[in-house]
Amino acid sequence: LHNYNGCFAILAGLQAPSVSRLRLSWERVPKKEIKLYETLLQFSSFTRNYKNYRNALNEVPPPLIPYIGVFPKDITAIEENAPNVDGCGRINFAKMRQLYSVIKHICEYQRKGFDGQQFSRQIELEHYLRTLKVMNNEQQFALSLLCEPKESSLT
Repeated sequence: LHNYNGCFAILAGLQAPSVSRLRLSWERVPKKEIKLYETLLQFSSFTRNYKNYRNALNEVPPPLIPYIGVFPKDITAIEENAPNVDGCGRINFAKMRQLYSVIKHICEYQRKGFDGQQFSRQIELEHYLRTLKVMNNEQQFALSLLCEPKESSLT
């Protein structure tokens, strides 16, 4: 599906303090999966303005699900770094073209949907996601401590 937004969401969950602190659990993950995880972390890195992600995005034709977090960053950067009018009071068309480019990409991803592709319903998964208990950070960390107490408690 080229679901980049989902990939970023999963990586964010794995990097949450309540998960990343689980040293003993991480040691049990096979090296092959750790290597894949590290590759995905590199791919999703915000270094050089998400360079790796942007390069991949340019190589994959739609339909795809982009990481939505990049678009507000781009729009904010354009808004903050370029005036709406130039020194003579004229409209800054260079800025408007940059904004148009970002918005055009968003529209392209929405327009080129997954039409005609058959997806089978995953009833069990749907039920699980609909009934999943949402936990705040404190609840997640408390559960994490139940799985692996802090280092001082292990010795």
